Amino acid sequence: MISSSEQFEPVSLAYARYADALSHPARLTVLEKLAELGVATCGELTGMLPLAQPTVSQHLKKLVDSGLVQRRKSGLKSLYSLNEEAVQEYRSLSFGLLNKLSNPLN
Repeated sequence: MISSSEQFEPVSLAYARYADALSHPARLTVLEKLAELGVATCGELTGMLPLAQPTVSQHLKKLVDSGLVQRRKSGLKSLYSLNEEAVQEYRSLSFGLLNKLSNPLN
């Protein structure tokens, strides 16, 4: 049996994965903060957001799972930063999709 995800183009699946990760304003804000700071811990991000630490942690997990954010260990802490490759891929996918939607006959 073919799974529903196998019925779609890989490009559509990748775009949907990123779009899902970006579908909450808190996650958009986390990405903006990481773009400003370069690297941050969950605690540092929590201090900048009107959210509890467990909530920020859940949002970071969603962003890491999507590939937009990378996590690395430094002692007992986890350091989070943007995954520039994934950000560029999302940018390219977005431009491609918007181009198709703007010019459906091309």
